[in-house]
Amino acid sequence: GLMERHRMKAISQSLRAGLTFPVGRLHRMMRENLLHGKRVSGTGAVYLAAVLEFMCTEILEIAGEQATRHNQKRISPRHLMLSIRGDQELDEFIKATIATGGIMPHSSKSGKGWFGEGEGAADKKKGKKGKDETKKSKPSVSKGKKSKDSKEKKEKKAKK
Repeated sequence: GLMERHRMKAISQSLRAGLTFPVGRLHRMMRENLLHGKRVSGTGAVYLAAVLEFMCTEILEIAGEQATRHNQKRISPRHLMLSIRGDQELDEFIKATIATGGIMPHSSKSGKGWFGEGEGAADKKKGKKGKDETKKSKPSVSKGKKSKDSKEKKEKKAKK
């Protein structure tokens, strides 16, 4: 009879779309949060789920690289912040402050640091030396000349 018919197993909207993010839940939330009971298409929820999933995988991939670069197995808020601020497009898109994320290290064009672009602490030390070098620039140059002069004298002695 009617009760003996085999019912097909339900396939989730996320599985149909090939996504990990919950399409059905996002669709329900979109319907609930719209004013005046406006309608929401099913494809709109699929699109939103796909965009959110892509953004999360992008951020987590870069944050995972940051964690491995620092010899850590666990992604911390610091790694998330470094990954978002290190990527130009993500930095423009995400303007939020990340709790316990810290601050960005000072980067320059030379050397390799947190991002493989610039060394933070070394550049700060160079900056301090740069201020002091204006006062001590003459002795450091003369020391260099002395060492060259002493090398030339040694070469002359070796020839004799």
